[in-house]
Amino acid sequence: MTAVASYNSSQAKDNPGHFGPIYTVYVNLTNSTGSSKTARIYLNARGGSYEGAIKFNGGTTYGISPQIVASTGAVQVADVTVANGGSTTVPVQVVHAGGYTLPVSILLQTL
Repeated sequence: MTAVASYNSSQAKDNPGHFGPIYTVYVNLTNSTGSSKTARIYLNARGGSYEGAIKFNGGTTYGISPQIVASTGAVQVADVTVANGGSTTVPVQVVHAGGYTLPVSILLQTL
């Protein structure tokens, strides 16, 4: 797929890997526990095996390979520390590889 062949070539980008759209989820973290806490963020396949790419908080894009096995496998995305009384919104962007399925879930664990 190329930008030139798109119906709207001025807004399109080349997509040689036949990846799907970029999905952006905003994870809101609030801490009222009385002390600083760290939240660990995971990505988990829910609809079959998953392979693709993820970008956390506008940083580096990482490939998820080998694939995450449905429902039983997860990949750690990041650790986010939130001060007591604080809150933060963390953007997580996901794009899946062609031939792999969505949905995926974003799991949070307080450390």
